Amino acid sequence: MLPSFHDAKDILYFEILDMPLAELERLKTLKVCFHGRDTKLVETFNIRIPRDSCVSDVLEEVRGKLGNKVTPGCELRLLEIYRAKIYKVLPGTEKIESIDDHYWYIRAEEVVQEEDGADVA
Repeated sequence: MLPSFHDAKDILYFEILDMPLAELERLKTLKVCFHGRDTKLVETFNIRIPRDSCVSDVLEEVRGKLGNKVTPGCELRLLEIYRAKIYKVLPGTEKIESIDDHYWYIRAEEVVQEEDGADVA
């Protein structure tokens, strides 16, 4: 029951889950936006991945969902964006437990050839 300002309402809200609750609690859902080489938004994904996974696992999920929209053999990277500025380029070994997609805008993009191998800060 949900309490209102003055009296209790006889309304119960619930959500129908597509998997068992125990399995869902072991996963983390990230909202990842993929931008193409021309910096335009291509697609937005809600990715469910185990909490102990790394950024490289997220990028492989993105690559799998994109299919032919991404250049074959091209490296992808994951960025934390805040107020239209890059806060951090996430290394492939970083655990996803530390990523808060409610605060940051999580962006995946292809690494352009000019930047490949360059030290980007």
